Amino acid sequence: MVVSYAILAVDLEAITGTAFGLSYILLFAGAAYSLALTPFVVLTAYVLRVATVARNTVSSGPFILAHEEADVETKE
Repeated sequence: MVVSYAILAVDLEAITGTAFGLSYILLFAGAAYSLALTPFVVLTAYVLRVATVARNTVSSGPFILAHEEADVETKE
């Protein structure tokens, strides 16, 4: 919300012209929103990653592999 008001406070006369058929103010607003939302996206990705790891690691106890029989034939 704060970013929206900050972008609206920019003087439209200060940024004039077009690039790729779009006005500079439109490109500026899009870049400002993207830059402002980057920390939120990174935090969300981190939280989702931690939640996925926590969900897949349901068992409690020491972090060791279960004992499995060897696939090697032994001579008796």
